[in-house]
Amino acid sequence: MFSHPPPKPVIPTNMSTPLSLLDIDPTEIARQLTLIEFGLYRSIMPQECLGQAWTKTATRHEKAPNIMAMIARFNQVSRWIATEIVKETNIRRRGDLLNHVINIAAVCPSKFYPSSIFPLLSLFSLLYTPGMRKIEQL
Repeated sequence: MFSHPPPKPVIPTNMSTPLSLLDIDPTEIARQLTLIEFGLYRSIMPQECLGQAWTKTATRHEKAPNIMAMIARFNQVSRWIATEIVKETNIRRRGDLLNHVINIAAVCPSKFYPSSIFPLLSLFSLLYTPGMRKIEQL
């Protein structure tokens, strides 16, 4: 199915302390996000897209369960990234985290899942969360 074997994982060198987002290579995070999201994307059935079934509150979980799972995953990743950035009290490290997230978003579509804008949308969504607006006010 594939023309070449998968790349070797990029494992953090310091595994003795609790890992932070900055300890994990952006390429590896992008790869893992892509694997999860592709599995969700692949499970979407064509009929789930008919008539925007995911927008009908009463029946969306029955008529578009896989689209709802993708939406939930998008929200989960957005909240995770926002939480990681907002909980950092050191401004320099917070900037490093934001730069790291941008690098993850840049790697994903370019290397692993070229048609995926999921990480990029997640990044832009995060910039409009209440916690990030709070940071702007500081």
